[in-house]
Amino acid sequence: MFGTKTLAAFLVCSCLLLPSCQEETNSRSLPLDIEPARLSLDTVSFGESTSGIFRLFNPSDQPITIERIGPTSCDCESLQLLFPERPNSPTLRLRGQPIGAVIQPGETVQIKLHFDATRFRQPVSWKSGAFVLAIQGHPAAILEYEIDIWNPYWLEPWRVNLGDIGPRTRPWGEVSVRAHDAPHFNLLIPERIRGWEFQAKRHNWNDTTGYTIQFRPPPELPLGPFQEIFEISSDLPESPPVRFWVQGVVKSEIYAVPQSLLFHAQQKGQSIDLRTRGMDFQIDQIVFPGKSPIQIKRPLQELPEQQGWILQFHQTEDVSVLEEGTIQILTNHPEQGIFTLPYQLLPSKP
Repeated sequence: MFGTKTLAAFLVCSCLLLPSCQEETNSRSLPLDIEPARLSLDTVSFGESTSGIFRLFNPSDQPITIERIGPTSCDCESLQLLFPERPNSPTLRLRGQPIGAVIQPGETVQIKLHFDATRFRQPVSWKSGAFVLAIQGHPAAILEYEIDIWNPYWLEPWRVNLGDIGPRTRPWGEVSVRAHDAPHFNLLIPERIRGWEFQAKRHNWNDTTGYTIQFRPPPELPLGPFQEIFEISSDLPESPPVRFWVQGVVKSEIYAVPQSLLFHAQQKGQSIDLRTRGMDFQIDQIVFPGKSPIQIKRPLQELPEQQGWILQFHQTEDVSVLEEGTIQILTNHPEQGIFTLPYQLLPSKP
């Protein structure tokens, strides 16, 4: 099935390609007088919005029914149908649905087009668009618009994912800002924003301004997912801010790969990496529950660059029923002194 935006683009393209549709877009062949023939919206800065009006006048002595308007082909566009000569009539939001709106003889209605440049994630200097106006008993018409967008700089990437990090890991992220519509500018980059540390380096790329912005989290973050939106201003009057997103998930510093142990007749040996996302740690003791038939191979092997430990376990005897439990790994970590590792022992076949 077509999505709404895909269907809108298909209808507009189909109408523009068909000769009959090209003829109907001429205002002289329509039962309505439409002004302007092509809407030129006011220039906006990247990240801002504006609106414009199409006026539809019924010059005949008969009512004219509008069956449908839209949908638009871009999330940056939204449409409303206004009845300025009917004070008590509500505004109708248009999504391409059947509306059956009647324009009386001599009446003028308005289609309000709202353009939102915040929907763009990459710099755009010019945009054009179109949508369908379906009139009962007549071929469809195409209403078109265009807009200039002032975007002084190019940001890459606009979203940075730091991935899984520890509460005190503090990895560095980076974005680049390059000149787009304004060749020279100064970014006003503070050293800290909401506890995040920022560093910037200015560049000259092909005689235009550019920056590399590096940032890292505060000294400590709470466990769980996070998302930050940063806005950095420039010295250009009325310019939009440089805006980017930083996201990630804060997890415990010590973690196991894989997360649990599974023993069975064909696999009585198991190995895990007990890793760290932050500070180094030592293993003080490994505690097995009761008379568990599991042993640890010693000496313990350390991962490269002090990133943790390799733990090798071995099942010493078979079990007749499923056995589940946990192994406690005692460390010198100030916050994760005990790490719990679950395991399963599958029974041997008789």
